[in-house]
Amino acid sequence: MDTILSIIIAGKNDNFRKNNSQVLKFNLEHTVKNIKGLNDVELILCDWGSEIKIVDEIFLEKSENFKCLYVSPNIAAKYNDGASYSFIHPYNAASRRAKGKYIIFWDADTFLMSEYFKNLYCFVKNLDDKNNINSFYWGPRYPVKYDEYVNFKDSNQLEKYLIGTNYEVESMIYGGRFGGCGASILVSKYLWEDCTGFWEKLVHWGWTDIELHHRLLTKYNYGGDLGQFGSVWAHLMSDTKEIRNQPKINSQINSPEFKANPSSWGLIDEKLTIIN
Repeated sequence: MDTILSIIIAGKNDNFRKNNSQVLKFNLEHTVKNIKGLNDVELILCDWGSEIKIVDEIFLEKSENFKCLYVSPNIAAKYNDGASYSFIHPYNAASRRAKGKYIIFWDADTFLMSEYFKNLYCFVKNLDDKNNINSFYWGPRYPVKYDEYVNFKDSNQLEKYLIGTNYEVESMIYGGRFGGCGASILVSKYLWEDCTGFWEKLVHWGWTDIELHHRLLTKYNYGGDLGQFGSVWAHLMSDTKEIRNQPKINSQINSPEFKANPSSWGLIDEKLTIIN
């Protein structure tokens, strides 16, 4: 069966924040559970530069449609521009190796409840390729404070807590204009290959999604907010006492070219390890 949807999540196993591995665990284990039995969906985790691989640290249920793209610390360091982690290259690297007709990216510190995942899957299944292949969609998020989830042991406990709890969505896209950070973006593989993904000059935190949004609008259609179609992500906020270990933030600049990256974008010439 052809793969209709590739889900891409990126992360690193390090001491970036003490609850980083916990939120990634919730995200991954729940996504693996949600895609179980769906032969036309794949989940790709890009493990960017971990000394100890994420899949060796976090127990995940075996699944034929889940794989880990492992980028060794030596390779990752070539693209980090002095930071401990590139926010862009892991997504691009995984996307270039994705098989899906459509690709969706979402943040490592977010969580998509089962009901919202079913809505997303149905939405993608019902997309009309002729009309939707030239459209892109952003996903909104709502905040879940660190103190609310820190004592949960697994994603099932978290989902039970979130069901029936009302949160105010903190990021929406209005008429093609950003009203906050997007938790996810859904694009066709055709569109993504055409724009060459996230601009790889913007390695650090911030602005990358807005730059991409501006660039896509010059050629493609903003299809809408995925919240309008029944999918909203929970943002598992980190302990605010901890400080982001990023020496730089990105300048608010845009690529002068629609095809922002050279043909080697997404580490396509690097020999990376794929763990099934």
